[in-house]
Amino acid sequence: MKSHSLKNTLRAILVLFFYLALFLYAVVFNNSSGWMLLFFLSFLLIGNLISLIPAHKKIHLEMLENSTYRVGDSSRLMAEVYAMRPFLLPLNCLTLAFPSTDNKEVPFFLTYTGKRKELSFHWTPKTRGYFSVLPVTFFSTDFLRLITKESVQQLTGQFPVLPKQEDELARKLLQGILLVEPNFYVPLGNRTFMIRNFREHQSGDPLRMIDWKQSSKRNELIVKEYEQEQEQKTCIIFYGQQHTQFEKLLSVFFSVSQQLSEKMPYTTQLLAEYPAEIPEEYILAALQPFSEEVTIPMHSNKKLIIFAPELTKHLENQLQILSKTNELLLITFKAERLYLQYNEQVIDIETMEVQQ
Repeated sequence: MKSHSLKNTLRAILVLFFYLALFLYAVVFNNSSGWMLLFFLSFLLIGNLISLIPAHKKIHLEMLENSTYRVGDSSRLMAEVYAMRPFLLPLNCLTLAFPSTDNKEVPFFLTYTGKRKELSFHWTPKTRGYFSVLPVTFFSTDFLRLITKESVQQLTGQFPVLPKQEDELARKLLQGILLVEPNFYVPLGNRTFMIRNFREHQSGDPLRMIDWKQSSKRNELIVKEYEQEQEQKTCIIFYGQQHTQFEKLLSVFFSVSQQLSEKMPYTTQLLAEYPAEIPEEYILAALQPFSEEVTIPMHSNKKLIIFAPELTKHLENQLQILSKTNELLLITFKAERLYLQYNEQVIDIETMEVQQ
C-alpha cells in the first residue's frame, strides 16, 4: 500500500504544478481559452474532492463460515462486504488489506456501490489465541487517484488459532518414549510368571502353554494359565507453568496428542488457565499459564506423560508421589532444549534423528 500512496502523492504534486502553471498562464495572458481551461480544471478538482465523500464506516464485514486455524499455516477465509444502503456516489478503487495476507490476493473493487460482495483470501496467523475480531484496513481514492483515504474496520467472527504444528519434534519424542518403554503402545497388561490356573488343553492353545509335568501326572494335556497385569490407561498432562518455552511446549503437546490418537486411546488433562465459556475444542487456542503452581490430580496404575516447561521443586515432589503408583514420563526443557526423562534415563529429544 505504501507504493500506491507514493504514486498518488507524486500524481497530486504533478496536478498541483499543472494547475499553478495554468493559473499563471491565465493571469499573465488574460485570454478566454486560458480562463476556460482554468475553470474546467477547477470544477474537475472540486468534483474529484466530492468523490471522497462516501464514508468507510457504512461498510460492514461479516464472516461466511467459521473454522479453526493454526499458527504459521495459511488458511482460506470466506467473508462478505456490504453496506446497509447503496452509496449515492461509489467508492473508487476500494482495497481491503487483511492482517498477514498474501499481497497478491488483496481484494480490490474499481468502483464499489455498497452491494454485497463475497471475499476470499488467505490468512496466516502469527500468534495463538481465541480472537473475536480481525482488523481490516480499507483504502479508497478519488477518481483521479490523487488522495488516499484510509480507515480500519473490524471483521467479526470466531477465530480460534491453535498452536503451531511441531510434527518432527513430536515424532522424535514418540521414538524416545519407545526407546525407554518398548511396550508403551500395548493396551493390555503383559503376562506375568505367576500361574493362575491349570486346565485341559483345548484346540487352538499354543504348545508353549502346555505344562508337561502336570500332563504326565494326569495322563492328558494340561495347559497353564498365567496372571495378567491390570491394564494401564494412558493420560497426557500439560502442566502450564509461566515460562519462556510455554508456547513451544504447548505446540509439542498438541502435535504429540494428534499423532498418538492414531496409535492408542488416551485421556488429557490441561492444568492451565482458560475462560470457562470457551468451547472444549478451542481450549488449546485460549490456554494461558497459571499464575500459581497447581497440584496434579491423583492417579493410580496409569501411564502418565507429563509436559512441564520446567522441573520445579513443587513439581518434583508431586512426581515422587505419583511415581509410587504410576509409570511416569516427563517432557521438559533444560537450557532451552527438550528432554525426555524416564526413571534415571534422560534423552535429548532435539538431537535424535527421525526414523521412518
